[in-house]
Amino acid sequence: MTKLRDFSSLDKMNKRGMLLASETLKIVVAAICIGFLVYLLASLYYANSDKKEIEEATGQLEKIEKIIESFEKGNLSGEIYALTPNDWGIYSFNQNEVKPNACAGTNCICFCEDVFDNFNNQFKKCNKQSVCLANERFLEFSDIEFEDGGMTNIQIVKDGQFYLVKKI
Repeated sequence: MTKLRDFSSLDKMNKRGMLLASETLKIVVAAICIGFLVYLLASLYYANSDKKEIEEATGQLEKIEKIIESFEKGNLSGEIYALTPNDWGIYSFNQNEVKPNACAGTNCICFCEDVFDNFNNQFKKCNKQSVCLANERFLEFSDIEFEDGGMTNIQIVKDGQFYLVKKI
């Protein structure tokens, strides 16, 4: 009789072990699903924020285009205040240097996210996600990085036949 009790206690322990394994599997699957949902939500959030930044940069370039159009009417300069989006900047691509695809072989200025490394990384970032305005008349200028809180202001000046962008 003792042997029967031993087998019955082993059966109970095996059933408990199987229950523990199935519960562990459920927990692992639930953790994977939660991780996937977090990844999906983060991807959606960053996709929307990137779209918003592109729209802001496009609005700033439209202001620059209007200033350039005003040069045809006799104006010699124009200003843009409170540039956005934050952590972006204006970069000039001139002459024979490597240029983003949007510039199509001509001088241009681009609004793109600021990279603090070197020119090659900045070029890659501008080539991947930027808003550019191509015009042969743009002179080369120092990069203008936007300050937080919209505190960056620029001036576009007509200098003879050419246009210069500078921070004010």
